[in-house]
Amino acid sequence: MIAMAMTPQHRPQVTNIDSLTVKRTTDEATPEQIRVTTTIGGNKYYLVDDGDGTYSLSTGVLEGAIFDNPMLNASCLNNTNVGDCLFLDYKEGAAANGILPLDVDINLPPVITGFNSGLGQWGDLTIATSTNISALVSDLEGSDVTIGWTAQCYGTGADNGVLTPAGDSGPSGSSFISQFTAPPSLSQFYAYCELVITATDAQGNSATAGHWLRIIDPGLSFTVQGVLYGTDGLPLPFQSLELTDWSCENPTTLFIQTDGNGAYTLDANGGTCNGEGYYWQLYTQFEYDSRSWQYYSDLSSCLDGAIEGDLSQALVCERDIHLPTVWAPISGAVHGSTDSIYLDFQVSDYPWSYVGTNVWHGGDASYGPIMAPVGSYG
Repeated sequence: MIAMAMTPQHRPQVTNIDSLTVKRTTDEATPEQIRVTTTIGGNKYYLVDDGDGTYSLSTGVLEGAIFDNPMLNASCLNNTNVGDCLFLDYKEGAAANGILPLDVDINLPPVITGFNSGLGQWGDLTIATSTNISALVSDLEGSDVTIGWTAQCYGTGADNGVLTPAGDSGPSGSSFISQFTAPPSLSQFYAYCELVITATDAQGNSATAGHWLRIIDPGLSFTVQGVLYGTDGLPLPFQSLELTDWSCENPTTLFIQTDGNGAYTLDANGGTCNGEGYYWQLYTQFEYDSRSWQYYSDLSSCLDGAIEGDLSQALVCERDIHLPTVWAPISGAVHGSTDSIYLDFQVSDYPWSYVGTNVWHGGDASYGPIMAPVGSYG
């Protein structure tokens, strides 16, 4: 039984029924209107009024019945003014009862299941290499099916790879297999392809399904280089630095030291994994006034052009690191718990760097003074 809020005539005399929520009509001369739809097998079907008190379904929007929206506020869902709701079959007059006899003798689209590749959804496929893809296609009416494979790639220039074969046909319930060969090169670090299968039955009804792969280039690398300046403003020699690639499922870290002039160079492999939104972070630990501090710097902004842009740009990130040089004492009150805890201090230098330290708080109502950076750095 289906109803919607409507004018007083032919109101349903029940207190709680299934309903559709629609926008209320405010001008009776130009009523708000709706079509009623459902989705079957990924295809949209419209409710059709057959004109004889029965209804059917069609994929053609112009065949869908048009219903005028009511002018009164009511909610069958929340049991509010249910008497002002109207059966969806209100056009039947006194015979309206909210029960719509439905002829479901329709041609349903094919059903695609088990669409996968040898690498799994969002698996990593190396450039110019191949993987098999497969899917099971069934037609509910039992007709033969025809399938087509297509690929749309991003970050590989104009090359969308190759699918062999690009199409096939067979009886309902057939398993179809193709081989996808990735494009030979990347145009940006983050590259991926959507593989699509389209299945069509003998009556012309079709369905689609998609599968995604990341495309990687293990030989792709970039260089991060610059000079590390210490808290005295001078180049800091023989200081340990770490570069971590957080874009991989299992992050990787490179360890180096600055040379005698405070200079550093990091050559990182950018293609071993291909997580969306690359996140490389530089890290070093240093001391000031007998307290250990940590410095972090996000390199994503430095490499944006190569990450999601044009790899023809030089894959070199020039990043000098300036540790804070201006410091001042800081102290304050501790509110809330007076348990013995560490206070975590982070001082950010927008947009891509920050330094931090932990301060032991032994249960007192205040902390400090400690020396903290108060000037720009980065």
